[in-house]
Amino acid sequence: MTRIFLRTLLFAFVASCVLAACEKVEERDPCLQPRTVTLKAGAFRRAADTGTAVVDTAIPLAIFIPMGGATALAFTDAARWTVPLSPQADSCRYVLQVDTAGGLGALDTLTFRYSRRTQFLSNACGYTYFFTLDTVVATTNSLDSVRLTTTPDVTNEADAEHIRIYYAR
Repeated sequence: MTRIFLRTLLFAFVASCVLAACEKVEERDPCLQPRTVTLKAGAFRRAADTGTAVVDTAIPLAIFIPMGGATALAFTDAARWTVPLSPQADSCRYVLQVDTAGGLGALDTLTFRYSRRTQFLSNACGYTYFFTLDTVVATTNSLDSVRLTTTPDVTNEADAEHIRIYYAR
């Protein structure tokens, strides 16, 4: 009788260990590459004395407001900005307020025109959208100009710069 009890107890212990080993302990995302693709912009200031010298400049507070009701993006003391593009349209428009730290700055509008394509990343990551910038149109209330760089392809590459925003101050 004791032997049957010990065997049953041993069987129950082994079965519980096996079931516990099969249980998921934590959910981990198997995707190890970025899925979110953003346009990367650099902010530069043209020197007032020559008009041609360019300085990489951190702007105290810049705000990108997407036209269409999405949440505004604020960048504090940044010389590099990341801005999302819409996968549902071939263009998107932002209102940019360059230097709001000293009060309300002048508003400029940036319009990005691009082509989009779906890109398979992997089985674990699925699909995302990659973009190719065609043109950037900007008003010049506080900006001097906006230029495309030599990297018009907006992918998940971390160190790419797609546009340069020049402002005079």
